[in-house]
Amino acid sequence: MQDKGSYFRGEVPENQRSPLISLKLSLSMMFFPAIICGLLLGLSQIPSGVAHPVDGDASSFRLTLIASDYFPHARGDLSRFDVDCIFMGFNASTQAWATSLDPASANGDEQKAMVMTEAAYIKPFDANDPDMPHDVAALLATIAGKKVPSRF
Repeated sequence: MQDKGSYFRGEVPENQRSPLISLKLSLSMMFFPAIICGLLLGLSQIPSGVAHPVDGDASSFRLTLIASDYFPHARGDLSRFDVDCIFMGFNASTQAWATSLDPASANGDEQKAMVMTEAAYIKPFDANDPDMPHDVAALLATIAGKKVPSRF
């Protein structure tokens, strides 16, 4: 027999609960996690891109080069060296030069790395630009599975 004080605390013995209350409790326990999952899945579908192509704009173009396609023998993760950009406001000659970049036509890993860097910087390789040679060295080190050299 149950003491009478437990009824005042809201405790109802299992054998005295109605099936309807048990069903409501079960549904409410499943309903809230479903709402949270739905919200998280919905938020994950929001596009996070900043640059989008402008329809009909002749000065915009997209350039996509996946590093692992050109260095299949790489020992490190090359995903940070992928180039997937939409360039806007460039003249026709720059656009023609950039879209003609093909790392597969280069001889050796170093030249391929230079072409990938040119595509990322959208300018011809410049050894006097301190960032470009460093990025080539970082790409080559990642291909070899070595530690990426420090800039400083």
